[in-house]
Amino acid sequence: MEKKYFLKKKFIFHFFPKKKYFFTLAIFFFWIVFCDDDNIFKMYALLKQKKELKQQQQQYLYQIKVIKEKKENLDNMEYIEKYAREKYFMKKKGEDIFIVE
Repeated sequence: MEKKYFLKKKFIFHFFPKKKYFFTLAIFFFWIVFCDDDNIFKMYALLKQKKELKQQQQQYLYQIKVIKEKKENLDNMEYIEKYAREKYFMKKKGEDIFIVE
């Protein structure tokens, strides 16, 4: 019986160095993915925030474009009259305004 136990013990010590590298790599992978300052959860949150900021940037660029177009049209009297009629319900003499909602 002692021989079997000895063989079993020898087998465990023979197999342990291979497991040692696997466990070391597993612990290293676990540390990098979950415990590090730049873990996977923070990376996901940062990518989500980046996506939201890109969308906001596109909205602001569109708003800037619209404002620049309005600014360029302020020299045009026809545009000013149209804007005053649409926004402030102004009218010329002899005109009737009908507001449809």
